[in-house]
Amino acid sequence: MGIVAPKIGLAFGVGTVPIVGVGAVVGLAAYGIVKLLNKSENAETPVKVFQRMEEKILEMDAYSAAMMELNALLI
Repeated sequence: MGIVAPKIGLAFGVGTVPIVGVGAVVGLAAYGIVKLLNKSENAETPVKVFQRMEEKILEMDAYSAAMMELNALLI
């Protein structure tokens, strides 16, 4: 990756690690600002979100297991 400033004749390379680090910091900062400004009454706590996602994952695991058993019977 590189940065070019053609008007002043400047160009230099930038590694992917610094770009990813800057992106992560900027992304987390933006996320934090949005969460601070969000005043909705229905905001889920992280524990509730985790429990909801855990339920969905367990349902998908059960569905996958059932499909594998069905596939074994049909083959």
